[in-house]
Amino acid sequence: MFLRLATVFAIIATVLVTTTHAQLPAPRLYALSQVGGQAGTSFDVTIASGVDTDDARALLFSHPGITAVAKTLPSAASVKTPVKLEGQFTITIAKDVPPGVYEVRVSAAMGITNARAFLVSDLPESRDPGNNRTIDTAAPIALNTVVNGNFTARQVNYYKLPLKQNQRVMFDLKAERIDSRGNAVLTLHDAAGRELVRQRAGNGLDPFIDFTAPADGDFLIAVNDLTFGGGEQFFYRLTARTGPYIDSIFPPAGLPGTKAKFTLLGRNLPGSTKSDFLSVDGQPLEALSVEIDIPAEGLDRSEIDTLVLPAEAATDAFVWRFTSPQGISNPVRIGFAAAPVTLETEPNDDPAKATKVTIPCEIAGRFFPRSDRDWFAFDAKKGDVLWIDVHAQRIGTPADASLLIQHVKTTDKGEEVRDVQVIDDMAQKSDPRFTGGNEDPSARFVVPDDGHYRIVVRDQYLSGRDDPRRAYRLTILPESADGSVPHAARPDFRLVIAPPIMLPAANNRNTYEPSSTVVRRGGTDDLGIIVMRQGGFAGEIDVSVENLPAGVTCPPVTLHQGVDSATLVFTAALDAPAWSGLVRIVGKATVQGKPLVREARGAQIVWGQVQDRTRGWSRVAGSIALSVIDTETVPFTVTLDGPLTSELSRSGKWQVPVKVTRREGFAGPVKITAAGIPNGPVTGKELNIAADKVEGILEIEAKNNAPLQGFALVISAQSPIQYARMPKLAESLNAQKKELEDSIKQLTEESKKAVEAAKAAAQAAKETQEAHAKAQAPEQAESQKKVDAATQAKADADAAAKKAEDELKLAAEMLKAIDAQAKKATDGAKPKAVTLTQPVGTIDVRVLETPIRMEPVADVKVKAAGMAEQVVKVARHSGFDGDVTFELVLPAGVTGITLAAPAVAKKDEGEAKLNIAATDKATPGEHVVTIRAKLNFGGNMQVDTPVKITVEP
Repeated sequence: MFLRLATVFAIIATVLVTTTHAQLPAPRLYALSQVGGQAGTSFDVTIASGVDTDDARALLFSHPGITAVAKTLPSAASVKTPVKLEGQFTITIAKDVPPGVYEVRVSAAMGITNARAFLVSDLPESRDPGNNRTIDTAAPIALNTVVNGNFTARQVNYYKLPLKQNQRVMFDLKAERIDSRGNAVLTLHDAAGRELVRQRAGNGLDPFIDFTAPADGDFLIAVNDLTFGGGEQFFYRLTARTGPYIDSIFPPAGLPGTKAKFTLLGRNLPGSTKSDFLSVDGQPLEALSVEIDIPAEGLDRSEIDTLVLPAEAATDAFVWRFTSPQGISNPVRIGFAAAPVTLETEPNDDPAKATKVTIPCEIAGRFFPRSDRDWFAFDAKKGDVLWIDVHAQRIGTPADASLLIQHVKTTDKGEEVRDVQVIDDMAQKSDPRFTGGNEDPSARFVVPDDGHYRIVVRDQYLSGRDDPRRAYRLTILPESADGSVPHAARPDFRLVIAPPIMLPAANNRNTYEPSSTVVRRGGTDDLGIIVMRQGGFAGEIDVSVENLPAGVTCPPVTLHQGVDSATLVFTAALDAPAWSGLVRIVGKATVQGKPLVREARGAQIVWGQVQDRTRGWSRVAGSIALSVIDTETVPFTVTLDGPLTSELSRSGKWQVPVKVTRREGFAGPVKITAAGIPNGPVTGKELNIAADKVEGILEIEAKNNAPLQGFALVISAQSPIQYARMPKLAESLNAQKKELEDSIKQLTEESKKAVEAAKAAAQAAKETQEAHAKAQAPEQAESQKKVDAATQAKADADAAAKKAEDELKLAAEMLKAIDAQAKKATDGAKPKAVTLTQPVGTIDVRVLETPIRMEPVADVKVKAAGMAEQVVKVARHSGFDGDVTFELVLPAGVTGITLAAPAVAKKDEGEAKLNIAATDKATPGEHVVTIRAKLNFGGNMQVDTPVKITVEP
């Protein structure tokens, strides 16, 4: 339960750097009617649950071998435009698509949706029949198949499976792992209905049952939601298989570019031996040693064939499956080690039995059994700098790891042990928009003395179960200033997008939903970026977007030192064509004198929070999507006039010109705001541009205690508008409706004529037959020809009447479908009052200590008892226009150098003359003297500039 709740966006709405779609529609996909299929098959699906997916045009998959075609009603010669079946598609999965978890998005008139998991299996698949809500009506299933179903509210879904005595089968139910709302319970009964096994929350919140039949017979599998919820959003996939299953892999990481040995713990593993471990459900686990090639390019690689939660977002890993004649196993995620991997050696649960390691190292261990403590020992020298990290939650282990470092000194009296440092949670907290609940310890440790050191690692969740899957990675790496030391801690970073959110109710920040990035013509949308810094990296990162469609721009942004999030703003031109697709976001930095490029990882909210009734959670996604709507144009655009970067003094102000472009008759007031860190050191004063104005000045201010660093502020604009939802779609559908109505009128007439013609042909055939019956023998041959012709004419007329009737029925069915779509679109196209909030752009502010700059001062020579004149030039900024006074500060041991008269640069002067005097007893020689400029700007400030003064005899 911990991992899921840890992803809750508990304070998402308090972060002000990203606007939200609280006012204009953005499409959302909640569920398809079937969320996966077998490779090499085709099947029909419907958008079972979604919002603003009108005119769904395509399903976009993360694998090119999975395609979909929109379903239409059968074509009719009399109807020019095919009628699309709203939200219905035929999916085809190519035979060569590997089993795995992929992603699907809907591309609709309102843009592209958020992603949903889509699974491909190597097993035959079926659908829950919907009539299996009692034991007596249990639906039959076969071994090694997958059932796609939905939890039924206040009911249980039953399945029946025949097994032979000692036949072993594993029931794996996926719900949480495939983006479902369901919290599944899986129960196994015998044929009489007696409960044999009940499981929940074996794989995260998903249940798993390993069952061996005690006798021949039918066994019943019951599926229900824990709270007996149900519906389209409560979908699941139930697999009953006999193939290999991996519970865990150890070690959890391998060194890139090597072939490494791993131990699989699982069930039905061909060639395995019995292990000493039991699964959490009490089953003995098999052990199998395998060799796996670790990809050489491990950095910045994150495969997500399994559910990857936010705590794991910065972890580099690849996905591996065990292949055997009995089938392909479930996937396991293997990390990329930072140094050669050492396995903990049990018993090491007391200091005397600590596992000795050599730095650099990566240690693979387990929090097993419950309340386990693992000790490790190493030698280090005073002044060594080590980076010590425990990866637990970052590799999916539900543990709150902590570690203690001890210095051990051997004396005549025995061991003298001193606790040096306790490391609990990471110093860098996760961003609240993508809360990872990451409580892994990470620290830079400066060795205080030569000697022997010990580390103890433990899980502070002492109530944790005896679970061999609870692995961790402990890395101890030396710091390398120039990057020349192998396997050293290297400054680095990872980028993750902040999942777009939708606030359905204005200003209700306790309710939010998943969303996507959608830009309308002339409008903007944004996307937040979160940086996760590693190895002490604190430098600047330049973030830009690649693969942008035509007509869309997105200026790059800079993540300054000390800043861990930024906002990208996308703008669509007035002629931007419609587009839905994937973009690539990259961050570039300079680390140890070398360029470093990292690609941002996608993320999304799976389910949003609804007041305090349901909790929201999120996951890492496989891609980043963007869409452009060409059927709507926003009524106003706000632009920033002038440079978007500035240096600003503490207590200083920066005036940014703002312009409003009004279109489509828009004449409302526009409110401009600047948001950064809530209640932060750099803020913007709200600017209101009246309805009859098109420009204004936005004032940015730095507080007098603002840190001397860079800040990124997102400027946004807001105004009440009248919004018509997809009027062009309504026009198109109504035009198609009119076309069908006209066709139906014509088809009705044609059908009537065809029916009359059929009646006439039938009468003619009847009369011909009667005449033939009366014909004499010599005339019968000719009469028969007439009968045959009349019979054929009747058949042709009947066929024509049937065809006309069928075309009329089809057109009527088309009209019914279009009428429903047109009515919905027409109702939505009625103008409504909404508040439109748009991001304008990001401005960068670098805070300086004072609002003046002094130019370098030339060397001064002055004779003892003499005087020299020196001009000091001052440049003001940040709105400062006050006086600057000057004084000399002499270095220790120097006397006799003074200003002969007060020196002041008045507010309208850019320089001051300093009359530097030396007494007859002035210390001779060359001295570095400080010219101190003093001013008052929200408080007393000073700026020191050196000058070389030579006192000559």
